[in-house]
Amino acid sequence: MPLDSCPMAIALKEGRAVRGREIIVERPDGVKRNIMPYPDPIFDSSGAVVEAVNLLVDITELKEQEKAIQESEKRYKKIADELQLALKTEEEFLSIASHELKTPITSIKLFIEVLKDSDDSTPASQKEYILNRMQSQVNRLTSLVQELLDASRIKSGNLDLHIEEASINELADEIVTDLRSTITTHTFNIHKRGNTKVTCDSNRIEQVINNLLTNAVKYSEPATAINIFIKERKSDVQVSVHDCGKGIPPELMSKIFDRFFRAHGKNKGMLSSVGLGLYISKDIIEKHHGKIWAESVLGKGSTFHFTLPKV
Repeated sequence: MPLDSCPMAIALKEGRAVRGREIIVERPDGVKRNIMPYPDPIFDSSGAVVEAVNLLVDITELKEQEKAIQESEKRYKKIADELQLALKTEEEFLSIASHELKTPITSIKLFIEVLKDSDDSTPASQKEYILNRMQSQVNRLTSLVQELLDASRIKSGNLDLHIEEASINELADEIVTDLRSTITTHTFNIHKRGNTKVTCDSNRIEQVINNLLTNAVKYSEPATAINIFIKERKSDVQVSVHDCGKGIPPELMSKIFDRFFRAHGKNKGMLSSVGLGLYISKDIIEKHHGKIWAESVLGKGSTFHFTLPKV
């Protein structure tokens, strides 16, 4: 490295700290690392520079994470564009899904810009927060894309099941444990009764339960409880998810399992979605020879039920 561009040489020559320079160093074993140097001059009693001290911070992992996030953004944007083109005849989908897919992409882009503008004075905790938010948006985007792919498989009759014996009690416990660690605005209570073993596709039934629980969170006020009731009946196992939300108008009850339908529109103050969760859940339950339905009272909340045949 020429002396006129070497941070340590500049600190010695000009008597000032050098910041914001990024260099690539090659270790003796040939591995290259991204390094951020922090050289500071040291002065004698007369104010002359006599030496300097340099701190080298390895930022390779941070650079790799930034690159991975940028690649994910490009990949998911391409998927979003392809889905919009493939489903261009679905006008409602275009108006809803395009917004839902672009929102996390826009957020990721903004977080990347913030990360690019950060320097040595940016606290590590702030950088970690930004990365966590970016990961959250990537997860949201992945979930949206998965819903769209599932809807496409349902439409073409290719949503396959992998049947095995499973306990609904155990599946629900795992889901609620995960939700409690990520959702702090609501409380989750499980009420279990009887033997709840069934033959099912565990992953798909988890998807249904998770969808009903996250919907209950979306459509109910913070600090309220979500109750899950699981009980063994004569020939099946019934799962019910109850929330204390605004409820669903009676005239809309017959449409809530329709593709792209949302009981509360964009202007109702509720969280948004593409309106596929209940549509996918209905298909999964019916493929298991079960039933799914809902009950709701305006101003008091809703309860979604589904049944699965016992083992």
